[in-house]
Amino acid sequence: MLQWHSRMAIRFISYGILILLLFQALVMIAGRGDDALALFVRPKPTDVFGTSEFSAVELLQTALLLICILVTGWYARSLPPTRPMTTIIALFLLLMLVREQDYFIDQWLPWGTWLLPATLIAVCLGYLAWRNRHELRLQGRLLGSSPAFGLLFAGFLVLVGFSRIFGQTDLWMALLADDYQRISKFAAEEMTELLGYCLLLTGCIELRYSPLRREAGHRDDRHEQ
Repeated sequence: MLQWHSRMAIRFISYGILILLLFQALVMIAGRGDDALALFVRPKPTDVFGTSEFSAVELLQTALLLICILVTGWYARSLPPTRPMTTIIALFLLLMLVREQDYFIDQWLPWGTWLLPATLIAVCLGYLAWRNRHELRLQGRLLGSSPAFGLLFAGFLVLVGFSRIFGQTDLWMALLADDYQRISKFAAEEMTELLGYCLLLTGCIELRYSPLRREAGHRDDRHEQ
């Protein structure tokens, strides 16, 4: 038990160091004085206002979310007994990815087309959740007692809750008064979301060490016996 806790402590320290290094790398890039981290990029000369979708921070968020999907998808494929829960998590993350990429989808297809794949994913997610509801109830109890759940929940909370509240215009206008600029609150919101995606990724990685996986291993051993 002590050895298990020691390994977990090492993993969490490693997660923290890697996240700090990522943000420090962004600070170092910002220190160069160019526009590499500019939040509003003009992809076309005719684009007057620009968009944040091509910014380094947004692209990094997308990359982290894509890695989360690949990690959970790999768990669903390589650990069949955990498939109900890991598939649900992967589909939910894929739904988030489609929502985040609505700008690019609308550039090539009629406006609002992103709703079609999002709806299909949501329907599949609901169907699988209902069909595997008994397994999900059991696996939910196992996952709920693991550090992976805490990291995943913290990531979702930061993304869908804290970043939205923290990015409220009224809050920033009250804090900065006459010095308020919209880009300031936008930058804080985007960096907060980046932290949320980092927490999501660590949670997805930590699924490998959760009771969910150990239970899968025990079931395989029982089947072999």
